[in-house]
Amino acid sequence: RSQATSELAGHVSLLSEPAPPESIKDTIHFNDLLKAIEQRRQVRMTYYTMSRDEETERIIDPYHLYHYDGLWYVYGHCHYREENRDFAINRIRVLTLLPSTFTPPSQDVIRRQLGLRFANISDEPITVSIWFDKESARRIRERIWHSSQQIAVNEADGSCVLTMTVTGLDTVTRWVLSFGK
Repeated sequence: RSQATSELAGHVSLLSEPAPPESIKDTIHFNDLLKAIEQRRQVRMTYYTMSRDEETERIIDPYHLYHYDGLWYVYGHCHYREENRDFAINRIRVLTLLPSTFTPPSQDVIRRQLGLRFANISDEPITVSIWFDKESARRIRERIWHSSQQIAVNEADGSCVLTMTVTGLDTVTRWVLSFGK
């Protein structure tokens, strides 16, 4: 394995079962973003923001690609908003690699920033505590759901409380509702 391949491996995360991008356009954008990450080149993109139903022109320093909940995302510094953000690759309308370069944060810093997430949504971290009945508690206790999780088991009734510090509260809510009652 070459050194370049080893370095690139640190720029890609698989947070769920990966699938290829859904369209040829997305595959091209994925490959261009991977090249930009490898060469530390800025990109200019036209990006569709669903919540505002508008397209904006942005320049970003792409740091990391990850797959979550069936979609590919790029995480990087957005010069338009002057903060680190996540962008769904399927919402990128036009992407151009620029000759300008950037110095990324260390992989440890990026992984720490991404590690707080329950999902890809850029919110402030919040600590949540969720009570699960006996039946659901068995599923909760059998795996690690988040790097910050703590589980308190009530031995009397078999229930548990899962506490974790996350971003992406909407996604946490959907996840909790997937347990039913």
